[in-house]
Amino acid sequence: MTEKFSWSLGLINSKGKYLTAETFGYKINASMFLANEFDNFRFLFLAGTSLKRKQKWTIIYNLQHDCIYIQSPLNNYLCTDKYGRLRCDTIDIDDDCRFQLEYNRNGQWAFKSFTYGMYLGGDIDQLHCFSKAPEWWSPHLALHPQVYTLNLVFFLSFKQFSFLHLD
Repeated sequence: MTEKFSWSLGLINSKGKYLTAETFGYKINASMFLANEFDNFRFLFLAGTSLKRKQKWTIIYNLQHDCIYIQSPLNNYLCTDKYGRLRCDTIDIDDDCRFQLEYNRNGQWAFKSFTYGMYLGGDIDQLHCFSKAPEWWSPHLALHPQVYTLNLVFFLSFKQFSFLHLD
């Protein structure tokens, strides 16, 4: 049995557009322009609390093959061919669906085709996988991490609260 880990997230290209899966024809594009000056951290706090359904992708890490698969919101896998054309209509995983995840110190990711060695990139409806240089994508987590604290005194007296100061 192959061990796999997965994350649900949105992917934002360098122009501030989300990777989006269309329901008609299994098309993919980069849509929803966000800002002229794209600031990754500022955007994450101003963008809202949730992604739209078509923008939630699942990154599946395969430990055995040391690669990832990118699964669309429609449960199809993102694949490329030797010409760099992308398609998102495959239900079964094959070699064309395998990508390597690379990252930089800004927290951005690049997706390199495991089979062909080219990078995922492009803009609007001209997405491709034939760039020789990395095209960086910013992850936007679909599930926000939360911290819970338990204060027994609070439950007993109902008069104490805990605060977090960022000073």
